[in-house]
Amino acid sequence: MYGQGTYFAKVGNFLYRAAAQYAKPDAHGYQRFILANVAEGRSCRGTADHVEPPKDAQGRRYDTTCDN
Repeated sequence: MYGQGTYFAKVGNFLYRAAAQYAKPDAHGYQRFILANVAEGRSCRGTADHVEPPKDAQGRRYDTTCDN
């Protein structure tokens, strides 16, 4: 959908609205998610073809990417 990776949302109710797009039901029809606090570190804008975050001008890899 948006590329390879793990996705996080600022608000939990986003998951309920988008669960069908992101999690396939198991054999019993349940969809699971993990509720966690996330420290994102240094971020930059990403693209769908990124497999890992790019490097900055000094050659240090960013910790994460975001879409805005």
